[in-house]
Amino acid sequence: MGGRRDLSGLAEKNPGAFNPVLVGSLNNLSNRLSEVGDRGGALEAVWEAVEIYRGLAEKNPGAFNPVLAMSLNNLSVMLSEVGDRGAR
Repeated sequence: MGGRRDLSGLAEKNPGAFNPVLVGSLNNLSNRLSEVGDRGGALEAVWEAVEIYRGLAEKNPGAFNPVLAMSLNNLSVMLSEVGDRGAR
């Protein structure tokens, strides 16, 4: 996953420009990992996306609340798939 590390590095250097791209990639990665049965990897990716989207939504709710909601929905589906139905 060299591309993920590269994109994460760019997001660390310039979060305003690259965090929106990174979180979209993390959501896609989570979905693909889930499709191939890697539930742990899928959860890790979607949790990371949710955390980044929360930060983006705090700064610009109009732009990022809808995609944060989508990521939270993805997270809830992934948690349900692994049997984690507890509230956090």
